[in-house]
Amino acid sequence: MPYDIKVIVKDRKGNTASKEMTLTVKPALANTSSVRSTSIKLGDPINITGSASGGSGSYKYSYYFKQASKSGWTTKTANTSSSSVSITPSLAVDYNIKVTVTDSTGKTASKTFTVKVNPTAIVNNSAVQSTSIMLGSTINVSASASGGNGSYKYSYYFKQAANSSWTTKAANTAAKTVTIKPSQAVDYNVKVVVLDTDGRSASKIFTVKVNTPPLTNKSSVKSTAIKLGNTIDITAAAEGGSGSYKYSYYFKQASGSAWTAKSTNTTAASVSIKPSKAVSYNVKVVVTDSKGTTSTKTFTVSVTKSTLANNSSAASSSIKLGNTINITALASGGAKPYKYSYYFKQAANSGWTAKATNTTASSISIKPSQAVDYNIKVVVTDAEGAVSEKAFTVKVTK
Repeated sequence: MPYDIKVIVKDRKGNTASKEMTLTVKPALANTSSVRSTSIKLGDPINITGSASGGSGSYKYSYYFKQASKSGWTTKTANTSSSSVSITPSLAVDYNIKVTVTDSTGKTASKTFTVKVNPTAIVNNSAVQSTSIMLGSTINVSASASGGNGSYKYSYYFKQAANSSWTTKAANTAAKTVTIKPSQAVDYNVKVVVLDTDGRSASKIFTVKVNTPPLTNKSSVKSTAIKLGNTIDITAAAEGGSGSYKYSYYFKQASGSAWTAKSTNTTAASVSIKPSKAVSYNVKVVVTDSKGTTSTKTFTVSVTKSTLANNSSAASSSIKLGNTINITALASGGAKPYKYSYYFKQAANSGWTAKATNTTASSISIKPSQAVDYNIKVVVTDAEGAVSEKAFTVKVTK
């Protein structure tokens, strides 16, 4: 502030002379900086306002910070004309803030604050991928958290909802994901506990419904096309449902309406059915689980005739007069049963002589009367009237 000063000089003779002056006295440099709050939550900034009074000319500000328990300061900004800065602490501890003001003549004034940084409440943000799964699938758990202080550790627990005691899946691990595979189709509880570096914890519990998968009939037939005389081979299989399975097997000709039971409520997982005709057949497998739930699967199998083959033979193609020509009739394919007709003639003649016709006898003997070549013919007829012939020549010598 200004002061008026007057000086009066007086000599020995009493003469006087005076002079008046004005003196301005400037106040000392004062640091008037401030922080918005001396107590904040971790994650919030420390807001600092630099200000000053007194001193000379304009001001420059330098801002420093450190954890209260440390000795070395960290410079946020130095010799700036900016009168405000923000510092965001990384830990929930006390922080020291220092603001140094410098005027245009180089004079400085410092001011220090202590700001308490409080941890935010720890929040458990864990989740399960689904709250309803099928038995055989896994419960996928993802752990996450916010707030608290420092890093996190996770503990995972599970139990059947009807039980009281928890089973530990993993404890105090940094792993953020785990999978749990339920053993039964019941409700399960899953618990995730998050722990921060200060020992604070937060728990979160989920209920996951574990459903019984639907009963599925996975039965099959070995082939959907066979030859008459072969079997329809059936393999029963199932998945889902509850407990063990029982199988019932049925068949019918596709043109018919009534089913014939091959076997019912058996644990046998395979059966064979031998069709009696060359037509299409329906085959049905019914699976029943331990709760009585059923699942049915039907197949159509085409049964076709194999070509009738005459495999008859003569015991020898050369005999002595007086011996017999021994013939064995044999057939395959076609439709059983077979009938056989036997004919013979001298090779030089044209007319055949019947030895036996339409008989089930599969062997006969013919005794030649002359020492000449003989023709033998066997005719096979199957149950559907298909015919196959086979002829032999037998040399008869003296």
